[in-house]
Amino acid sequence: LVKKGYRYKDISILTRDFGLYDGILDASLNRYKIPFYSGEKEELSSKELSSLILSLLEIAYTDWSTSSVLKYATSTFSPLSEKESDLLSIYAESWRIKGKRWYDGESWLMNPSGYKAQFSSREEEMLNIVNLGKEKLVSALEGQITDFKSKNLTVAKGVEAIYNHLIHINADKALEEKAISLLEKGLDDEAAKISAVWDSIMSIFDTIFDVAKTEKVTPKRLLDLLRLM
Repeated sequence: LVKKGYRYKDISILTRDFGLYDGILDASLNRYKIPFYSGEKEELSSKELSSLILSLLEIAYTDWSTSSVLKYATSTFSPLSEKESDLLSIYAESWRIKGKRWYDGESWLMNPSGYKAQFSSREEEMLNIVNLGKEKLVSALEGQITDFKSKNLTVAKGVEAIYNHLIHINADKALEEKAISLLEKGLDDEAAKISAVWDSIMSIFDTIFDVAKTEKVTPKRLLDLLRLM
């Protein structure tokens, strides 16, 4: 490939089980003096950004199950503040919020402290924060989830919807800022790992797009495909 004019940085070697080649692949590359960066892939769901992506599809195919929504809400990439996500999580789990109760447009009126008729000023404030968090969450998610539920959903449309959502919530910029922060602290290796996350995700998108872009899928099927990568 290099003799044909490709640059080393344009070439990737992907494997589903890096451990099978550990100590073999890197030795071969070193022998032929080929520069490389080894980013051993973790399980897709183990990374913060990947977990958020998977939760998007889980919300769609489970029709806003409590666990899938809260997985998204508590991510560092969600539009909620830490206080909003914490209070929303406790409230949703306490009152078993799921399905249409997330997106029916109705404000929640149940007491954050449980089955109490009277609200203290603190409980009223907490409920306001919970409802504000819910509105922000639904505003960020509803359009994307509708796209995922389309009967005409293809791999290409699904990948594009996920990418657009990541850009909308500034996930790329958040990773860049985190990497810069780590560099400023002298944590070069950690910064390199963070910088590689976005490229890794985009590589997965490119691969699945090229292989099956016209295939019609359900949110569950697209989720399974991403987990295989």
